[in-house]
Amino acid sequence: MLNGPEKVAKRIFNKCSHEFETAFVTYFFDGSKNGIFKKFFGREIIPGIGNQTIYRLGIFRIVSFMFKFKPEIIHLITYERFSVISLIYKKYSKAKMYYNVHGIAAFENENNSMVKSILKWKDRYCEKKYFTFSDKLFFHSDNSINLAGEYYPLEKSKLIVIPNGIDKVFHQTVSGKSFNNEAMLKIVFIGGNNKNEKGFDFLVNALGNLSFRIELFIIGDSSYYTISNSLKFDLTFLNNLETEALANFYKDKDIFISASYYEQFSIATVEAMAAGLVPLVTEETGMSSYIENGKNGFKIKYGEKENLCEILTLLNNDRDKLKKISDESKKIYNQLSWDLVFEKYKSLYV
Repeated sequence: MLNGPEKVAKRIFNKCSHEFETAFVTYFFDGSKNGIFKKFFGREIIPGIGNQTIYRLGIFRIVSFMFKFKPEIIHLITYERFSVISLIYKKYSKAKMYYNVHGIAAFENENNSMVKSILKWKDRYCEKKYFTFSDKLFFHSDNSINLAGEYYPLEKSKLIVIPNGIDKVFHQTVSGKSFNNEAMLKIVFIGGNNKNEKGFDFLVNALGNLSFRIELFIIGDSSYYTISNSLKFDLTFLNNLETEALANFYKDKDIFISASYYEQFSIATVEAMAAGLVPLVTEETGMSSYIENGKNGFKIKYGEKENLCEILTLLNNDRDKLKKISDESKKIYNQLSWDLVFEKYKSLYV
């Protein structure tokens, strides 16, 4: 079960390793299992598929590995503080460095009182280094570029927008999709562990104003949410699902809601669209640029409770329209399959 950035990293590596000599390097994150020696000097080889090679390395091992492997490209696909050590190799080589901007740590930390000051300083330092020394910055939406520009100076020549891709299994799910005109609308919301920016409170408050009952399915840990005892809709919590199970889960669901006030892209939304769910997203959701309002989904501004309820009422009362928009929604796969998205990366590798 992967979060968005982890999934992107795995998909790019899988594609890349079939066409280039590629190594995937990760770190000894878990301090409870890995002592200080491993964090500095550890080395493990993790079995991959086919010719894939995956290394888990300590900080100093990463540097020595790079000088031995001599990569022409260093692609930092997820934000991690340990990756800043790769700048040592870049300084003494002609390697290019690319960085995927899945989030703006400076912004996220600013809005999270749980993060310690020392970690905020470390994140700001590392993130600034990545923005400064990367040869290309891969953003997933214009929203993300605009937000990053509020915290760091950006060179336009470095900026490239590449969306996240969609696994084929979500597209295949559509053939088994069912609609029940008499049933309650089935709505899906995917939260994050204690991530207020996902807009859960806004969503629940809005749904309380509906004049008809719905079924709301929340994928995520229920312990992070405060639930009222007087809900006017049916609520079901599910643990995180791996990719194939999630695709199958979507077969009888109707609508996917992204209620975020901050979302760099939302790979979850485009996956749901490919499975035939009608997206209802805030304009603050990065992938909202792929939605034509009323044609393949709906866009609202964060906090617009009445607008959200009006759209749900429309879809509840007009199930033919729901199905028509669903048919348009699933076409997103033709734009954002991983085969097509990887070609954008590949063109910058060669």
